[in-house]
Amino acid sequence: FFGGDVYPASPRDTAKTEEYSGSSWSEQNDMVGTARRALIGFGTQTAAVGAAGYGGGILALTEEYNGTSWTAGNAMPVAKESLAAGGSQTAGLTFGGYAPPGPAVVKTTEEYDGTNWTSGGSLNTGRWGLGRGTVGSQTACLGFGGDSSSPSVQSATENYDGTTWSTRPNMATARRASGGAGTPTAALCSGGYSSTNVNTTEEFTGET
Repeated sequence: FFGGDVYPASPRDTAKTEEYSGSSWSEQNDMVGTARRALIGFGTQTAAVGAAGYGGGILALTEEYNGTSWTAGNAMPVAKESLAAGGSQTAGLTFGGYAPPGPAVVKTTEEYDGTNWTSGGSLNTGRWGLGRGTVGSQTACLGFGGDSSSPSVQSATENYDGTTWSTRPNMATARRASGGAGTPTAALCSGGYSSTNVNTTEEFTGET
């Protein structure tokens, strides 16, 4: 776990890192870049990527974690915040979110090979605050929920095959900033925000 919004502290943004052993949390080395919130992460506890976010402005910073320390990587091609992600340190992707100017809700996808970022296929529905958590890989990833401009909170679900996003059945409850885990054919979504906070859980089989 790294970065985030320490509310109502001032300054709110943090670069703190913690690891979970299965029973307790321990503090690790801080991120080396700007303290920030609304960033994304993907990978594992010993091979992770943290990128983008908000810290005095929308950021494109990328960092890699080896289980002990963070090192700076190549910046994303587009600064973003409140985006979603999936995959591993050497085969990851990010999608959606807010990006300058404006900022505006975007549909863009970026793929990461462990060194460089390249552009991928665009979401069918641009949105921020999609389900958080690694749901799949760079070539088989699920994106669900989020918030767009019209309508606002979304129930739309999309699947990425490494090239193109395609629509899947909608969620039962539209929501943003939910938790997610699993694969595109065995996924879990929990919590989030609709018109109020949501505590329901939904499971996705790939078809329903």
